[in-house]
Order: sequence, then C-alpha cells, then structure tokens
Amino acid sequence: MIRFNSKTLARLVLVLVSVATYGAAAEQTNDERDVFSSTSATVDLYAIRNNLSGVLHEYIAAERDRLLKLEHLTTQLRKAPMVTEENFTAAHGYEIISDFERIMNNLILLTTPRDENVTEWYQHSKHAIPASDDANGARNGLLRVQRTYSKSVNELMPFASFPRLLDMGIQAFDQQDWTTAQQWLSAAFEKRAEFEAEPRGLLPVEISINESIDTLLDYYSYVAYKTDDLELAIALSSELFERHPDEFRFEDNLASYAAALEEKQGSASMYTESANHTKGIQSASTSTPAGSLQNSTEAKTSDNQAPVSAPTPNFEKDNLLRHDEDEMHEYRALCQRHGVPALREALQGNTSAPAYRGECKLTTRGGRPELMLRPAKVETITDVHGAVRLRVFRDFLVDSEREHIVTAARERLQRSVAFNSTGYAPAEFRISKVAWFKNDVDEVFDAVNRRIEHWTGLSMATAEELQVCNYGVSGHYEPHYDYGRVDHTDARGMRLATFMMYLSSVAEGGSTVFPRLGLGVTPHQNDAVSWHNLRPEQPGWGNELTLHAGCPVVQGSKWVANKWIHEGGNSVCTI
Repeated sequence: MIRFNSKTLARLVLVLVSVATYGAAAEQTNDERDVFSSTSATVDLYAIRNNLSGVLHEYIAAERDRLLKLEHLTTQLRKAPMVTEENFTAAHGYEIISDFERIMNNLILLTTPRDENVTEWYQHSKHAIPASDDANGARNGLLRVQRTYSKSVNELMPFASFPRLLDMGIQAFDQQDWTTAQQWLSAAFEKRAEFEAEPRGLLPVEISINESIDTLLDYYSYVAYKTDDLELAIALSSELFERHPDEFRFEDNLASYAAALEEKQGSASMYTESANHTKGIQSASTSTPAGSLQNSTEAKTSDNQAPVSAPTPNFEKDNLLRHDEDEMHEYRALCQRHGVPALREALQGNTSAPAYRGECKLTTRGGRPELMLRPAKVETITDVHGAVRLRVFRDFLVDSEREHIVTAARERLQRSVAFNSTGYAPAEFRISKVAWFKNDVDEVFDAVNRRIEHWTGLSMATAEELQVCNYGVSGHYEPHYDYGRVDHTDARGMRLATFMMYLSSVAEGGSTVFPRLGLGVTPHQNDAVSWHNLRPEQPGWGNELTLHAGCPVVQGSKWVANKWIHEGGNSVCTI
C-alpha cells in the first residue's frame, strides 16, 4: 500500500491545491496577486519550487514502488498453472477460487481508475469472479470429498501451503468435524517452521505470520481438547498464553484443559510450573476460538461439554436430506469403488447386496427399422427374482452428438435448484448447474430424443425437456428419488423412467450409485443408464429401491443429460 508521512502529505496537498487553483489565479490581475511588488514574496517562490521538487520525488518513488508490486503480482499470475476440465480436481477448485480473493484485494490497492486496461478487464470479467459464497462452497466441497472417500490431507493437497491448511482446518472446525479439523490443523502445524521462515512478499495484502500462528494455536488446542488429546491441548494453549499473557480467554482455556487432564488421570495434574495458576480449580469451561485476537474476550462462548473422542468424521454436513446413517454408509462404500465398478462387483457376487445377473446383447427390439443398421447395445441387470433393476446402454451417443450437446449447454447453464417451502432455490445437497432444451431445438437434439424412444421402447410424448447438467467443485447430488409426488392435475402422470446419458468420463468419483440395491455405475462418455422409478406391480407408486445419488467428483468434469419419461402414453406392463 502506498503511504506518505504527514509532512510529505501536507506538502503534497499544498502543491496540488496550488496547481488546481493555478488556472484561476492566472486570470487574476497583477494587483490581486501582487507577488512582484514585494521582494520577500518573490523570494518565497524559490522555497515553493524546491518543495515541489521534493514532493514529486517522493511521488515518483511511490509510483515506482506501486508498479514494482504490480509487476510482482503479474509475475505470480503468469507462473500459475492452467488446468483442463479433465485434470481438474476438488483441490484445484478450492485453490483457484480462494486465490481470487487475494488477487482482487491486491488489485484494488495497486490500481487506480486511470488504469483503463484493468478497468476494462474487470467490467468484462466481473460476472465470473468468485464471491465469498464460492470460496465457502469450494471449502465444503473439498471436505465432502475427504469424508466420502476417506482421503488423507496429503492425498488431497500434497503440496498445500500453511495458510491453506489452516484455512481448511478452520472450515472443518466450523462444521464441528473435530476429526477432520485435527488432520488439517496437524498438517498446518508441521509446516509452521517453514511458514515462519518464508520471506515476506512485496504485495500490500500479505498474511501475517504472528496472527496466523496465534490462530493455529487457538483452533488446534481446542480441537485437541475435543478429540481428547489433552496433553496436546495444554501444550498448544500454554504457548498461546505465553504469547498473550493478558488474554483472559486463553488463560481460562488453559485452566480448563489442565483440570480435564487431572480428572482424566485421577491423580495429581501433570501440568508444570508454567500452569501454577490452575491450582485449586475443580471445574472450568472452555471457549471456542473467537476468530481474531482483538475480539476474543467479547466473542467468548462457553462450552461446558466434556471432551469427546471422535474417531470418525462428522458426516452431518454431507447428509442434509437426513437419510439413515447405515444407508449413507452404503452410499459412501459404493462411491469408493470407482475404478472397480460396483456394477461389476455386484455381478460377481463380491458385495453384501443380493446377487445380480447381467445380460449383454445387441438388439433391434423385434426388428424395428430404426435399429437394423445400428442395433442397441444393452446390458440388462436383473436381481435373483428376475426383476430388471438397471439397463446400461453402451455407445448410445456418438462423439459429435455429445460435443454438440455440451457446447450448446455451456451458454445456458444456471445453478441447480430444489423445491422447498418457499419455492425453488439452490440447495447444498445438489451442487451443479443445468440447462434445459426442448426436443426440437435442432436436428441433433431431435435425433437423440428419437433414439431414446427407439432404444427404450417408451413414448416421448409426455417426457420432460432434456436437462443437461455439469457438476461443480466436488459436485454431487445426495441420495434422492426421481419419481416425485402424485399430482392428479398433471395429465403426464409421474416420472415412469429416468434415462441418463454420460457426456463425459470422470477420472475419479462421480459414480451414479443405488444404496438400496448395492449397485453403482461409473460414468463413461457416450454411455447411458436407465431405470424405472415406479413399482411394476403397483402403477402410480414410487419404487423406494430406486434411491440413487451422484457421488462427489474428485477429478474431472462430470457432464450428464437427463430425460424423465412420464406415465402418459406408456404402460409399465410393456417393458
């Protein structure tokens, strides 16, 4: 940030005022100015000129410093790697979105409205620049991937910096996921010395070393307490109190941790002389980190809960639809089998789910003319009772069709919404953007819609528009049903069947899984999967076994296109 001392600033103001009024003063008569009529007033001009020289010298130095910092920022931006959709990971999403906050803060301080190129860039790009909600969503997504796939911090972000590790630890802390927070904060603690030794950068907005270390000790000590590592909590809190001996909250927490350890041991406290102030304490309360040292006493919050051991993560933020935890455990297990497709495991009897039978064949559906030259490639999955559970259509699309659909959708994508008590709104249990297309938008969409009808044998007369969906950073869709509610005013009836086309392969994650069936399908571009949402024996009733989910995307970009086929014009008994 460019700063002038008070003396220089006063001189600069004087000069600028003089310059601003020079034109008007020049119009004054000589009698009004009367400089020449006094030797003393005329000699004063030498001092005024000399002052201008000094002020301009400092102004030029400040401008050089500003441009040097701007050049440093430019160099950082040029060195930053580019990532393609295919290689994009949840960690990349978090990094690029969180980076923009720092970039924009520095840009505001280092540029002026006179910098026309920067202003033009901002006006052109501002609609795409991340907001604070985006950064929060990226953090939540990274934690979701970590919990769903049981990944370590090193697996997710092997080269993460101290500030990012601390940031993610605080995010897990805010979710009261003490186990996950411990992993991130522990990793940050290991990089503490490296962070403290780093040379400070040239940019005006830099991360404060002392404040960051204080924040780490504050959060990490409380997390150690919550995970029943009381010795560590005391050690961290002791250092924090030594750094800030006048901070009452730190003193109270330290006393609480010592009392908890004494109670746990059932004997004399192992706390050393540095904690003598805890003597005589029978019970104490702890307070959570306040977010900033300046506000710590005002933000103190009592927490009388006993420390609890948390061997597993807190999955509450990943189960916003409140499904049974056993069902969510199966969901996570199916998501983790990406690469060894759950569908194949089920067919081989390698899962706890009932055995399934798979039949792969080329079919013309009884000699339909549309399928004679290009028969449908169908993999039918049936259970032990012969009930069809899934159909996987291989090579349903060709590359040109898939690319055309994705290209058309990019310009129309809008945040996915879900219905609640107040209407449709974005929901955290569904992270994606969608675009909708009528059947006759062009010849490609028309051909795809007709092919769905030919390959499934179901009428498209009452089907919904085609929905194209691109999942976001760690994009997912929690377990849900497609059949919806019975609406007797809708002549189309309920959603009889779902037909989902994969418009991209996904390197890791993103499977479509069915927790109650123990089945999962790995996305493979140009393939499609279909299932019936209603009970064959009870038309009009939803089949709860079709509960399904989109697993969080770990690497890659997941594109799908969905077609929901309604009862109108179809009979369940024809399939």
